[in-house]
Amino acid sequence: MYKLKNNQKGFGVWELLLLLLLILLLILLGLWVWQQGKNNDQAQPASDNQSSSEQQKPEEKQTKYLEIKEWGVKVELDDATTDAYYVMQNGYAYVSLSSIKDTDECAAEKTGIVAVSKVSKDEVDPMLDKTYEQHINDGGSGVIIGNNVYLMTRSQAYCSEDAAVQAKQQKAWDSFLAKSKSMQTL
Repeated sequence: MYKLKNNQKGFGVWELLLLLLLILLLILLGLWVWQQGKNNDQAQPASDNQSSSEQQKPEEKQTKYLEIKEWGVKVELDDATTDAYYVMQNGYAYVSLSSIKDTDECAAEKTGIVAVSKVSKDEVDPMLDKTYEQHINDGGSGVIIGNNVYLMTRSQAYCSEDAAVQAKQQKAWDSFLAKSKSMQTL
């Protein structure tokens, strides 16, 4: 029979396996960190050594929307309306531009550029004596989404006497009326 000495020195089998496992874990952790760093380097924009033609690539233009969250709809914005905002009052979303809101009566809380209304498509327009759905199908400015019609109506007059503000308001009117058919759900 084999007897162990009490003063035996060195590692046993279990200690050696534990040490190997620890070294293996450190190697795997190191490989993972190295791979993450490599992936991050590839994801970052290229450095200053790009040629000038690569640096002048045009940015992809993302479509911006004015979201009327209370109704769950949005309308596409363009350069003339990129700073549009709205205020809900009396069942209407009054829309204006941040760039002219401090000019005279141009804030959405006062006049607004357009008013967006939401009505049932089967409701009859008292001025036209036909349903709002018929009004839209006949070319009215708005769109049918589900059982509702969303109408865009421009304000009756300019909100300022300033010619530059009037020009901006006119461009916004034209833009909103052109985009009124593109209104969609969020």
